[in-house]
Amino acid sequence: MNISGLFLVKLKIEGLYPEGVISKLKREEIPLFHVQKRDKKTLELCVERKYRKKVFTILEHSCYNIVKAEPFGLSRAVEWGKIRIGFFIGAILFALLCALSNLFILRIEVVGTGDYYRREVLSVLGENGVGIGRRYSDKNAAEITAQILAFENVSFCSLKKSGSVLRVEVQTSASTPTPQRGALVSPASGTVYSLTVIRGTAQVAEGDTVEKGQLLVGVNGETQEAQETVMASVQILCTFTAQISEENKEGALASCLLEIEALSSAQVQSARLTPEGDGYLLEITYLVTQSLNM
Repeated sequence: MNISGLFLVKLKIEGLYPEGVISKLKREEIPLFHVQKRDKKTLELCVERKYRKKVFTILEHSCYNIVKAEPFGLSRAVEWGKIRIGFFIGAILFALLCALSNLFILRIEVVGTGDYYRREVLSVLGENGVGIGRRYSDKNAAEITAQILAFENVSFCSLKKSGSVLRVEVQTSASTPTPQRGALVSPASGTVYSLTVIRGTAQVAEGDTVEKGQLLVGVNGETQEAQETVMASVQILCTFTAQISEENKEGALASCLLEIEALSSAQVQSARLTPEGDGYLLEITYLVTQSLNM
């Protein structure tokens, strides 16, 4: 069978003597495939797609009726592909559109108790190159946040992009507290998990190991009061380890978790018991948050 014999049309033919169709088509030198007699009046067979019209012409004025014609073999696969190619192209284009739209800002939301500053917030964003239809970059996020925090009674501001939506949260308070002078120091020993600096000079970076009380953000590296106010926030990832006996593992774990969770701004991330010696090694990781004028 040559490759053209793989592209077939399946015909269902009815007549008083359906076997006669085979003789008619063979006289016309039309190759037949998959010939089956379903019952005494019904015959099914396949012909190459290029002979389809010729077969219809031959049987048009005869006692045989072609009651069904459908693609068979590779022809069926081709027809299936034609039907679904539009769907696949549409799905690909939709995925590309979603990916591209996520790179740009299509909507800006100003939320929080300070949402009445929407016009001023949009103005600050525009001055820093952020707007609808533009690609978003967080390189100016710190400067934008600082400018919005300078609005009267604004106590908190954050920028977060989700998909094609930029969400600006602005919170206000009845009275803004007096800024605290000094520097931001580490509240615990551990690893710097995140560090946000609005004003001041960072002395460490994310991933650095620090000790409790170590200078994290100052004014030109100074720890004493200065004319410029430090505005910064840090999260320190800490680890607590202890050796406990097998009999006391549940009680020791619960006690340690309660003690850590009782710390100000501590958030437990994971707790693990590992068999070691005659007991267990308890390891708890948790985050401690410290901020200054934020």
